[in-house]
Amino acid sequence: MTPTSVPQDIIETIIDELRDDLRTLTTCALVSHTFRPQSQKHIFSRITLLVYRNRRIQQINDILSIHPELALYVRHLRISLGRTPDHTLARTVRMLTQIRSLHFGWLGSSVGWEKYPVDVKSAILFYLPSLAKISISKFKLFPCISALGNSYQLRTLELFDAFPPVEDINDQSDPTALDDSQLVEKDMRLDSLRLEFSFFFHFSAETSAHTALLRILIKPHVFPGIARLRKLDVGWLTIPEEVKLCQKLLEVTTDSLQDLTLRLGRLCSFVLVFVA
Repeated sequence: MTPTSVPQDIIETIIDELRDDLRTLTTCALVSHTFRPQSQKHIFSRITLLVYRNRRIQQINDILSIHPELALYVRHLRISLGRTPDHTLARTVRMLTQIRSLHFGWLGSSVGWEKYPVDVKSAILFYLPSLAKISISKFKLFPCISALGNSYQLRTLELFDAFPPVEDINDQSDPTALDDSQLVEKDMRLDSLRLEFSFFFHFSAETSAHTALLRILIKPHVFPGIARLRKLDVGWLTIPEEVKLCQKLLEVTTDSLQDLTLRLGRLCSFVLVFVA
């Protein structure tokens, strides 16, 4: 039986079973035109862009420019930065309109978000309308709350060593000042939130990175989706103030939270007894 005589749904079912075998999928894509679309769907479902290899990004950009239909297959994007990216990254990201999950991180120690070109930042934050999950790692001054607070599709947010801007921390805006239209625009639902820091970082003697993020998150008018949170994972809590802010966050999410993980440092274990 030739490939073209096999029913198309059978071909697609077989190829679906090979979704994790990239080498075999590549071979299938060369068998015939009936094998190619379903094979390419899995081949391009996950893309990793290593920014210290500009040639690789340019190659992917060229492929997607010539065959824009392939961009529609990409669902998971991982961007690993080894240095400041050029404009090729922004052009590539703008073509990936069906992305469902994004991991965006820096290779090495944390780096300031403000150093990146505007087109790269806007492409990552505003040109991925279908994002349901985003993981950000090793970025200082990353505007995670203000930039992502209006994402209707976002369900999972993970922040690893990602610190907010000082202006977000010191935001004293009054939630009653928002009109109804602004509140509707921010109608979102976040299901899962994970905050984790691998080292102790202070903005000042009184404000740690955890403290800064928690102060933002307990303000429903800044990040309204937090009130519907189902899963919360926070680690590591290192000072008593962080534990107290976590308690306030739990009060905000009391009607929806189903899964809670708190990893405590030695100093906070004693404090938890009094705030629980």
